[in-house]
Amino acid sequence: MKQEEILKEFEEVGAVRHGHFKLTSGRHSDTYIQCARVQEHPDLTLKLAREAIAKLPDDLDVDMIASPAMGGILWGFPVALAMGKKMIFAERKDGKMVFRRNFEVPKGARVLICEDVVTTGGSVKEVCDLVEQAGGNVVAVCSMIDRGN
Repeated sequence: MKQEEILKEFEEVGAVRHGHFKLTSGRHSDTYIQCARVQEHPDLTLKLAREAIAKLPDDLDVDMIASPAMGGILWGFPVALAMGKKMIFAERKDGKMVFRRNFEVPKGARVLICEDVVTTGGSVKEVCDLVEQAGGNVVAVCSMIDRGN
């Protein structure tokens, strides 16, 4: 799918809004994309996950997926499903991202980080750090939307 086709899919499900928005990052934007409106449609989300996977390097070797909660879970799961890989997620505890629920990253595991929207990359960086602290290797980041530079 071309970028224009993907944007059309987002618009058709009401995910694209225009106006003035102050983003969680503190930045301002004249356009806001609510990925949750896309994720209301599992078939579309899985289709987009397959498209995203197709854009990853052919030689990318991935053992598992890790995502930050909350929106990253809804993106990481269809990516993991399409790739046939295990998926875990990090969540905030006392303001800091942590793996809970007995989630583990095996030493040497090759991990794809999935996030729905990346603006500053702060949450992604926190999950990358968790993976590396556990002895895993972050091999790539995959997002639905990249608002950053």
